[in-house]
Amino acid sequence: MEDRLEKISSEDDYAFSIMNELANLLRKHDNLELASQFYKKALLCIKRRYKTDYLNHESTSKVLINIATVSYLLQNIPEALKYYNHAIEILGKISGSQRVLSNPSQLLPLLSEEGKVHMSLANLFKELGEYS
Repeated sequence: MEDRLEKISSEDDYAFSIMNELANLLRKHDNLELASQFYKKALLCIKRRYKTDYLNHESTSKVLINIATVSYLLQNIPEALKYYNHAIEILGKISGSQRVLSNPSQLLPLLSEEGKVHMSLANLFKELGEYS
């Protein structure tokens, strides 16, 4: 199966969606370690598809948020922080782009997503006792 997944990830433009959805299913069934692996494969698919432009795509931030969430659930707090912060950077970059600023209907969902990530970070810090 691993070989087939590698083939999909290198050939299919939308492989990241498949990997992300598989990871979502695994996460829902509490198979967090495997879900994390699939989310990371989804991120790799995005990098392969968009090359150096992958940091300008909302799909990248979604996968990063998923990786962060699973890392948090696995109690890997440093990794969760790293991926949440990276997602915030990307969402900020996308929402500040001229393409999005010229189309307000695209801006609101990005700002909403960024707000959710900030809430996740706040909850994480509160749980760690670093935020009150």
